[in-house]
Amino acid sequence: MIDTQSLRGKILDRALHGELTKQLSEDGTGAQLYQEIIEKRKELSKTGEIKNLKKLPEVTEDEKLFDIPQTWKWIRLGNVSSIYGGKRIPAGRKLTTEDTGHKYIRVSEMKNETVIVENMLYVPEDIYPTISQYIINKEDVYITVAGTIGKVGKIPEEIDGSNLTENADRIVFEMIDQDWLISCLSSSEIQKEISLSTTQVAQPKLAIKRIEDLIIPLPPLNEQKRMVQILNQVFPVLDTINALQNQYISNREGLKSKLIDAAIQGKLTEQLPEDENVACTIGDLLEGRKDLVNSGEIRKKKILPEIDESEYPFDIPQNWKWVHISDVWAIINGDRGKNYPAKSTLSHEGIPFISALNLDGTTVVADDELMCLSDEQYEKLGSGKLRKGDVVVCIRGSLGKHGKYPFDKGAIASSLIIARNYIQNDVINDYLMVYLDSQLFRDEIEKYNGGSAQPNLAAESFEKFRIPFPPVDEQLRIVSRVNELLERTTE
Repeated sequence: MIDTQSLRGKILDRALHGELTKQLSEDGTGAQLYQEIIEKRKELSKTGEIKNLKKLPEVTEDEKLFDIPQTWKWIRLGNVSSIYGGKRIPAGRKLTTEDTGHKYIRVSEMKNETVIVENMLYVPEDIYPTISQYIINKEDVYITVAGTIGKVGKIPEEIDGSNLTENADRIVFEMIDQDWLISCLSSSEIQKEISLSTTQVAQPKLAIKRIEDLIIPLPPLNEQKRMVQILNQVFPVLDTINALQNQYISNREGLKSKLIDAAIQGKLTEQLPEDENVACTIGDLLEGRKDLVNSGEIRKKKILPEIDESEYPFDIPQNWKWVHISDVWAIINGDRGKNYPAKSTLSHEGIPFISALNLDGTTVVADDELMCLSDEQYEKLGSGKLRKGDVVVCIRGSLGKHGKYPFDKGAIASSLIIARNYIQNDVINDYLMVYLDSQLFRDEIEKYNGGSAQPNLAAESFEKFRIPFPPVDEQLRIVSRVNELLERTTE
């Protein structure tokens, strides 16, 4: 698969470094263009079209972010543009779906490059006079300054002159190509500077002064236009590739779902008479459960009643059995007491302390998102300690996100639970991983989801989930067959 987003970013960065096009002497220089812009802004200031004209310091050698062509110039954004904030609706008042003729652009409608115009809201007529001057035009560039900070784009013609939210600013500029400015501000180099300029408080905000102080490269105007032309040729190709890849992924996910569903219904593998009776495995699990309770490893819980035939979601082979999750796996919560580690005390070295961010549907990914506990913090935890081979499932937020734990030691965050089968059989856990990708599992989540704004499951609810349970040898064949067929879909 081609990482089109990464490729797009690299092409944009090359443009910002002046590596996409040949520099032509007849274009003049960025310094000449800069001086023309300064003079133009002085004229507009005299006529009152620009108020409070500012002259920010020139960019010093130490401030330059990277090398650019000699014909370009480093500038501060505030010297070539004016930045204006939006306006919030008066307290206690709401936008309306009734067409008053005064559209209001919110951050939720602002994407990178443009605004989504469907389902926009309107300013009520009686409060419009209080915010009427806070507009944005199609010639301007917007930048979001709260919520998701740093999205930039332009206004579609059909909503030209709309009112602008207080969570975005309007950049008004002269003699710069609009698409070039958007590309420049969208690049990873400038987005990094935007991130560094953001006020780090409970609700981060990008102040107008910080936007004015942003340092950007200024190529000659014709050079800007040539780069935009190249980007407009390349990016639609990447968009097409991305759409095709998404369609492929969607088709593959649909096929995967059908394979998994067939697998847990016993339709992918042959039932063999020599397989051990599933009742024997259930008996072993019950004995294992008793041993773990007696050793103090798990708490004693009431065994759930057998699943009634009327509750079977579908038919399964005769030598299988419908069981609850808790009939096979101990469900272990993390330590949510006083010893729960604060995020600020975690590091990237030590014993893994995993959250839903680290689960990829197969395993725990050891990347920069993986945080760790010290030995001392780990020893203080009363529960939620991981063993190699445990299955981890998210029960808050990203419901059902899961992975099989690959390391010898670890612990879970409060949004996760551990599923550990009573006889420590790795095949049984592999079969659970297959089930966790099934439609039945998703249906059980819907059945027990608490329905709050933050999706959540109680561990006790997860224990009640129904799962078709084959003989262990059959489970091994199912896991192998599913893996074989899924590998073929990627060939």
